[in-house]
Amino acid sequence: MLAEPTEISSGTATLLEYDPTASLGKSDAGNLIIAGDNLVALKWLLEDYATAIRMIYIDPPYNTGKRFTFRDNFITASDGKSSSAEAGSHDVWWNFIFSRLHASRELLAEDGVIFVSIDDNEVHNLRRMMDQIFGGSNFVATMIRQSGIAPRQDARFIAVQHDYVVCYAKDSKKMKLNRKPSELKGFVHEDEYADVRGRYRLNKLDRGSIRYSESLDYPIEAPDGTEVWPGGNPEDKKWTWRWSKNKVEWGRENGFIVFKKSRDGKNSVYFKEYEHVDNKAQPRIRTNPYPSIIRGAPNEKGNRELNALFKSRVFDYPKPVALLKILLKMATDKNSVVLDFFAGAGSTGHAVWELNNEDGGSRKFILVQIDEPVQEENIALDFPTVADICIERVRRAAALFDPSQKGGHQDLGFRVYRALARQSA
Repeated sequence: MLAEPTEISSGTATLLEYDPTASLGKSDAGNLIIAGDNLVALKWLLEDYATAIRMIYIDPPYNTGKRFTFRDNFITASDGKSSSAEAGSHDVWWNFIFSRLHASRELLAEDGVIFVSIDDNEVHNLRRMMDQIFGGSNFVATMIRQSGIAPRQDARFIAVQHDYVVCYAKDSKKMKLNRKPSELKGFVHEDEYADVRGRYRLNKLDRGSIRYSESLDYPIEAPDGTEVWPGGNPEDKKWTWRWSKNKVEWGRENGFIVFKKSRDGKNSVYFKEYEHVDNKAQPRIRTNPYPSIIRGAPNEKGNRELNALFKSRVFDYPKPVALLKILLKMATDKNSVVLDFFAGAGSTGHAVWELNNEDGGSRKFILVQIDEPVQEENIALDFPTVADICIERVRRAAALFDPSQKGGHQDLGFRVYRALARQSA
């Protein structure tokens, strides 16, 4: 962790200094907000956080050319020179993002992952870029997020209601991704084992097999003495049992096998699938991998969340807390450090605290947002820079949570570091 608040100087001659007046809580708070150039911040963080970040999330400019609270048009380069060709705008965007993604890789833990929100304007370039930086073998998925609830009526051709979250691992062989708890549907039956195994549902023991196995094609004797073959016909080699002979015998002895008769009097064989144990009677928590389609986290939610905190619209299209919580559940444990170096309105910090509040975690966040001027004059009166919006949003979010929720001791403070000056090199 960074030492006691101090002033530092980087090779870019930009000064970052602790700002106690903007900070919240103790001076050694584990959460950080850095108001300044994110490339400078990334290099600074390397001293204390190299390979320590479990999850990185960024929502960089999409290069749409539209006017937002922050700069999202890379047709004009940072030196003020215009790029008249469309390809030039992609080149400027590429150079801007590439250097920052490259620097961030060194901060990522060996088992960590990075998520990047993007849309159709640059998703193809982002994939190429991340293949270069992280390696194509470390590509995990491109998830599709439903970004809008209702289709836009002013769309020229197609009403686009989605964007993407591109995910790469630092090292896919070491990566740790969590699974989501299964929705327990159909577990409606109970037996004498319910206290230990939970309720159960029935599955047929036979199945149509693409690959025939002679060892799984055998008769099972029903309680009435008749033989039951997979598929009901000993001549049909398209069917097999799911379990071996020995496993079926074990299942009968331990209450896993059920015989049921159809209307024509023929027996079928079922096995019990329990809530809390597997088919070896061993304890299990039923989980599924997270899907590649993200629903329930549209932009409208992000707008409502921010408006509820500020009582007005101070930022365009902040990412919803629900989206960040899904990613946090996928990629972090309760003690992880999370980095967002395009922090915008601070949704990531808000989401970290909300998830900690729910599961008793002690995750920490590092937010970096450049202190660029807010373009809307009315908003700029109260919040001159986008970084000011981010800091104030996280400050207001802190008041929503109880630090002792679920028996935890959540750190609801943060330290702010600001870029003070840009000196000539």
